[in-house]
Amino acid sequence: GVDTLHNLIHVVSGIIGIWAGFGALNAATNFNKWFGVIYLLVAILGFLNVLTFMTVDMADNWLHVIIGVVTAGIGFWAK
Repeated sequence: GVDTLHNLIHVVSGIIGIWAGFGALNAATNFNKWFGVIYLLVAILGFLNVLTFMTVDMADNWLHVIIGVVTAGIGFWAK
């Protein structure tokens, strides 16, 4: 179970990603770079139990790792 804030963050980041996807190639690339790095940081903070202002469990932490690795990979290495 997650809380409303956690769900809202995922929805907003998804909307920003869709918006970036319809922009120039640089917008999508930059979004994926930043999004990946931010989600990897969120995963690290989650594993350290620092995210006390919202509900995050171990499944969320691993999901954030996967999202971060995939999107950062796309942003930094995809042509």
